[in-house]
Amino acid sequence: MKIFDPQQDYGPQEMKRLMRGTELHTRFVVSAYTFAGMALGSFAGVFLWKTLEVGFSWWYFLMGGNLLLGEIGRELGRVRVFSLQLQVQTALCQMKIEENTRPASPPVPGGTPT
Repeated sequence: MKIFDPQQDYGPQEMKRLMRGTELHTRFVVSAYTFAGMALGSFAGVFLWKTLEVGFSWWYFLMGGNLLLGEIGRELGRVRVFSLQLQVQTALCQMKIEENTRPASPPVPGGTPT
């Protein structure tokens, strides 16, 4: 999916449409980071159990790694989402500034009207 096309005119309506799409994207980012952390944590937990050769069941290491790295992944996802939301807010602010500073009528050729 192509997000930015330099040939396209990004007017206010198009910008708002793109920004609405970021909400779904942010939910996906947190879920993906959490799932990746849980998967990595599961592998790390079983690897740690195999390496240490302790008397505990492998299940404890699997769940411990799963929960710990899943939580770390979720927090990393939330940091990424905050960054995305900040970019969206900055774009909205810039769009409002442009709308508010645009002249009410086009300039008169040849100077100011009397």
